[in-house]
Amino acid sequence: MKLSTQIWGLITVVVVVGVLAAGWFLGVSPQLTAQAQAESQRKTALAQNDSIRATIAELEREQDNLAAYKERDAQLQVAIPTTVDSADFITDLNWLAVASNVTIEQISINEVTPYTAPGRSTDEDLAPVTDSRINGDNFLLVPVSLSVSGGWNEVLAFTHGVQANGRLVLVTKVSTTGDGITFTTTLSGAMYVLLRPVVATAETADEGSDSDASAAG
Repeated sequence: MKLSTQIWGLITVVVVVGVLAAGWFLGVSPQLTAQAQAESQRKTALAQNDSIRATIAELEREQDNLAAYKERDAQLQVAIPTTVDSADFITDLNWLAVASNVTIEQISINEVTPYTAPGRSTDEDLAPVTDSRINGDNFLLVPVSLSVSGGWNEVLAFTHGVQANGRLVLVTKVSTTGDGITFTTTLSGAMYVLLRPVVATAETADEGSDSDASAAG
C-alpha cells in the first residue's frame, strides 16, 4: 500500500519538528541555562568586587585617622588601665596633694567588685546606654576613699584634681568639715579596670611561628 504524497509530507514535517525539538533540549537549552548562570555569577562577582572596593576605600580613610585613634587609645588606657595599679594611683595622689598644698590623712583602696549593668527602665527616654561587650567578666570597679586637710580653696583644688586626673575616678560622695580655717574633705567613689582582649600583632605572630617551628624540630 502506497502512502500518498501528503502523508509523506506530514511525516517529514513531524520528523523535522522532532529533530529540532531534540536539538533544542539537548543542545541549545543547556547552553542558554549555562549562559544565564554565568551571567548571574558575573553580576554576583561584580557586586562583591564593588563591596570589597568600598571596604578598602573605607579602610584607607580610616588609615588617615590611625594616629588619632592610637593617641586616644593610650589616653583611655591611662584612664581605665588593665590592672588596679594602686601604687601608681597613690603616687599620683601624693603629687596632686603637693601641688594643691593639702595633706593626705587617709587612703583606702577596697576589694575589687565586678561591674553590674544598670537595669532597664520602663521609660525608653531614660533607658541606660550599655554595651554588651562591657560586662562583669572584663570590667571591674575598685572602691576608693580618701581624706585630705587644708585650706578651703586648697581642698577644692584637690577634689577637682582627683576627678580631672589621668586616672578616671568617679566621686560619688563628698563630705567636708572644718573650723573656718582648716578643712577636712573626705571623698568616696570608684576607679575602674578594663581587662582588654589580647590583640595579636605581627611581632607576636612571628614569635608564635618561631616557637611552633622550634617545637616541631
